[in-house]
Amino acid sequence: MNIKSKLILIIILVIVGMTGVAGLMNYSISHLRDLETSKLLTMAIERDMLTLRRNEKDFLARNDLKYRDKFNENFRIVQGHVQDLLNLLQSTGANIERIDELPKTLDLYQEKFLQLVEVSVEVGLDEKSGLHGGLRKAVHGIEDVIKGLNESLLYKDVLMLRRNEKDFMARKSSKYIDKFDANIDVLLANLSASSIDMENQSVIRARLEEYQNNFHDLCKGYRKKGLSPNEGLLGEMRATIQSTEPLFELLASEINAKADVSIRRLRVVGIISSLAISVIITSILIVIIRKMLVDSKTIEDIAKRISEGELTIDFDQYKQADEGIFATFNTMTSKLRSLVEKIKTAANDVTSESGGLKTSADE
Repeated sequence: MNIKSKLILIIILVIVGMTGVAGLMNYSISHLRDLETSKLLTMAIERDMLTLRRNEKDFLARNDLKYRDKFNENFRIVQGHVQDLLNLLQSTGANIERIDELPKTLDLYQEKFLQLVEVSVEVGLDEKSGLHGGLRKAVHGIEDVIKGLNESLLYKDVLMLRRNEKDFMARKSSKYIDKFDANIDVLLANLSASSIDMENQSVIRARLEEYQNNFHDLCKGYRKKGLSPNEGLLGEMRATIQSTEPLFELLASEINAKADVSIRRLRVVGIISSLAISVIITSILIVIIRKMLVDSKTIEDIAKRISEGELTIDFDQYKQADEGIFATFNTMTSKLRSLVEKIKTAANDVTSESGGLKTSADE
């Protein structure tokens, strides 16, 4: 192998080594970037969950279906972030405990919220819709009849029922249901003792029964929704959303732990790989350079021997070295030998001629 080939080989080895180190660094940076993206996605999902909770609270406070639509829109965003997180963790090979529970829990949260919306619509989003509207219509029918009969005592009993109704809706306490039923009995007793004719009493009784049934249906709806944050659909929804909190804490903790482990592992692997590549390349370079130095010393020695007149050097023993240079030396020494032979022949001829001339001169 000639010097040019050896230099080219050295350049190739350096390029290969630098490429290897660069590739390893690129992999390390890419892996860490994916883990960092996982952290950002986890924080984004937590922010999205707060937005969903705000949509939930706005609906419960205002009974406006536009917040249901906002909830569904934001839930699709959460789903996208969760899927991106799952895909990213899978691509990095990170095995996060209980991560599969997250999308299931979020789906359950949406299901409970939509059930709550459905029950709220059934109960009535305002006083004129749903069960609220039926209850209002029934009690107004009773009031109209009693007012027309000018029965102040019965009208007072109806107002007491309205008060029980309002107290229940304001305080969400079952005791007002019992009070309502007790006051229904009082009103019926007073109705029986009144001077109202049987036909009007029958009308009032029928409307009272409708009013009472509507009130009980309304109470069932409120019970289904939940009379307190820990009951009914409200309680189920709250328990579901609270179950995501430890999941997020666990997720963030494990991602951080895996990121730290990956950083340490990649640092060690990077150092070992860089050292290994450096040692291999350095060893090969040392061998090549040492061979080049040996060849250089051999060339120097041969040049010195030729300068001292040694033209009978056997160059076949140097075939394993730089064949081009030693072939050139061989050609050069051959030509020098030929030239020396010619000079010697010419010198002998001159000597012979000189001797002939001298002999002729002596004669």
